[in-house]
Amino acid sequence: MGLFKDSFGKKETNTKAITVNNEGKYIIDFLKIRRDDITLKNVQVSFSLETRYIMINGDQKYFDAYIVDEIGWSEDNKYQRIITRDFCFWIKPKDYKTLKDIMMYRQKEMMEERKVSDERVKNDYLIPFEYDVIDDDIYKCFITGKTSNIESEVGTISDFRKIEEKLDSICKEHGGKYYKSEAKSAKFAIIFSYYNRTESVVNSLREKGYKVTSFENLIEHFELTKIWDTKGLKERVRKQKEYFESI
Repeated sequence: MGLFKDSFGKKETNTKAITVNNEGKYIIDFLKIRRDDITLKNVQVSFSLETRYIMINGDQKYFDAYIVDEIGWSEDNKYQRIITRDFCFWIKPKDYKTLKDIMMYRQKEMMEERKVSDERVKNDYLIPFEYDVIDDDIYKCFITGKTSNIESEVGTISDFRKIEEKLDSICKEHGGKYYKSEAKSAKFAIIFSYYNRTESVVNSLREKGYKVTSFENLIEHFELTKIWDTKGLKERVRKQKEYFESI
């Protein structure tokens, strides 16, 4: 616990970027929430080693530490930056190591948990399954398995919104509806994240009465490949399967 002595003890640092107290609270000059593409200023962030969440101005947010990358200095050379799947932190050099060590500690724990989890779900990923043939029921659909990190699915938030707009228009033209979330009136479930391409997920959706296909199958069916890179997403799916075959 010595690594986090300054972070969770009674010592305080008197910098503009981060103020540390015995509750693990930090005042960070700039924090970007990547999914919403907004940057907050003068943010109070609370970290804890006991939970997978952080508090941002009093609101609890899941902190996905699986990816923690150092991306260098800000343009004004005042801050060093750390980026995760969901956030980007601007940190004063004096306090950089403290926050980085906390995030790396969380990353190590998450990776160890991921390894145990992967062993548990390995067989599920390797069970073969088939998607349903796309028919007119596709005009009443919804996308499931959305992820907070759109970029991991070989696309951008902006492009995903364009796809949703196109789906909404196409479905309406054919007397159907694109649902933003799971709905009883929907007929087709579209699996987005490549992490959810498993036999158990597909069967679970079918048990609810939905036909099932993948996001890339939908994109190709409606000829929207100029908006979304289906080749890249298919490659991610292939690599995911290879990973589970190797462990």
